[in-house]
Amino acid sequence: MRECIDKFINGVFDTNGRRLTISTGKIEFKLGKNQLKRGSFEIKSIDEKLCSGKIYSSDIRMKILNPDFEDVTARIEYEFSSIGLEEGDVGKGDLYIVSNAGEYYLPFVVMVCSDMFRHTDGAIRNLFHFANMAQTDWESALTYFYSEDFSKILDGNDKNYLDKYYGLSKYPNSQQNMDQFLTAVKKKQEITYTTDQMMYEHEHVTLIVGGEVRIQKQGWGYVHLDVIPEGIVTLEKEVLEDDDFLGNECTLDYFIDEKKLHAGKNYGSIL
Repeated sequence: MRECIDKFINGVFDTNGRRLTISTGKIEFKLGKNQLKRGSFEIKSIDEKLCSGKIYSSDIRMKILNPDFEDVTARIEYEFSSIGLEEGDVGKGDLYIVSNAGEYYLPFVVMVCSDMFRHTDGAIRNLFHFANMAQTDWESALTYFYSEDFSKILDGNDKNYLDKYYGLSKYPNSQQNMDQFLTAVKKKQEITYTTDQMMYEHEHVTLIVGGEVRIQKQGWGYVHLDVIPEGIVTLEKEVLEDDDFLGNECTLDYFIDEKKLHAGKNYGSIL
């Protein structure tokens, strides 16, 4: 089966006329001892046909949080546990994906390190250092936030934040909760979003007309934006995340179907 997959270049394969692409060719990261780390990747049908399937892991330490998928674009989330591993250990294996467009492997390699929580400017000693880490390496900061070491930096006046930390860290690997904590301790501001226009007009619509909304993001941190279409509008995506933004800008495609229109003016909105 791997021989079949190796024929395909850059993660794109074609099986019985179906074409899929995967957002990464390999999952690879470093992790401290006794930690959990979450991540994600996308499986997409290039020809816009529905893809469905199930994902298996060769190692029980690598858990697939949503193993069943059925969509044109599916975001797959995983979680790796280094509990019980020692410094220098390597966790590796494959994610085995069985789909209606074929079968393939996605390899993963995880290196366990003893001192994961060092920023480029040195060790993490206080909330200021942690905020800098979060801004430049969000995933590592998330791992640190849920580690046993994090509460140690909440000393001095920062001890006042311990109750808030314990409350928000109750649910493991929540990016939203870490973002809320950083905002609560005044180490970052909430992200705000604006669009390039407030109104879009289309005349003489035939068949399907498309357009795009440019969304600007101000600030940094956890990005999860629910986008709700109403009326005559349909959207390519209804959830926007950090990967959807190039820098601070995201382009959201929308469509208007002639079949949904009636004589006169028609209205729709994107919330």
